[in-house]
Amino acid sequence: MKINWKGRWKNGEVTLEVDSPSELISAIKTLENESDIKTMQDTQQNFTNNNIGQVTTLGKPQLTPGSGCSESVREMLQSNWGRQEPRSMNEIIEVLEENALYFPKGTISGVLTGLVKRGHLRRLKKGSVWAYVYVKG
Repeated sequence: MKINWKGRWKNGEVTLEVDSPSELISAIKTLENESDIKTMQDTQQNFTNNNIGQVTTLGKPQLTPGSGCSESVREMLQSNWGRQEPRSMNEIIEVLEENALYFPKGTISGVLTGLVKRGHLRRLKKGSVWAYVYVKG
């Protein structure tokens, strides 16, 4: 029986695939004790060699804790993740919540509208929803 586990780690996300709960606990403890990039690479190599799991980093941004909604949205859309493609409000909400920043949809919608009106963001159609890109540096 394989056990899959996903969690946040450093500036991304880690995915572990293990054979038993005890291996999962061991792998998580190993991750918690990692302190630098070289050790992370060694751990990733050990996981791969032992079929314990694999480490993948997603490009979602790590936002400054305690900043307001407007500043967080600006910071997010200025990041590499935000510049890759226009981002919908649902994608923006998802990244905010992954960074433990919880704002009502109405607040986020108002911030996006205000940033568009001030010329900081551009609103584009992405499928059937509106998406936003940062345009003002």
